Parts: sequence; C-alpha cells; structure tokens
Amino acid sequence: MTRKPSSVFRVDEQAWLSMGALCLLALVVLAFRFGTSHPCYPIKITSSAATYAVGTPVNFKVETA
Repeated sequence: MTRKPSSVFRVDEQAWLSMGALCLLALVVLAFRFGTSHPCYPIKITSSAATYAVGTPVNFKVETA
C-alpha cells in the first residue's frame, strides 16, 4: 500500500518563500504601527431624547475627559 504524499510537500518552494516574505513584511508593518501609536483621549457620548421612537429627533453630546 503506497502512502499519499502530504499536501505540504506539494507547495512550490517559491510559494513558501513568498508567504514567508509577506509574513515578515506584515510583522514589520505591525511593529511600526504599534511603536508609533499614541493613546486617544477618553470621550463620553450621551444622548438625550423624549422618546427613542422612530421619527423623533435624538441629540448627542460628546465630552472629552
């Protein structure tokens, strides 16, 4: 009985290199974004309306802490 070759060995070597290069590039971009990010100010959103039925106006107020 012959064993069926694994699907891992059917992928071309250039495909493995391309996937590895893309993963490395994605990690570099992720590290850059994480390193240059800054925290946002906390905000508080409140809404006020007589009723929240369809067709009634709703007002929003945003406050930064």
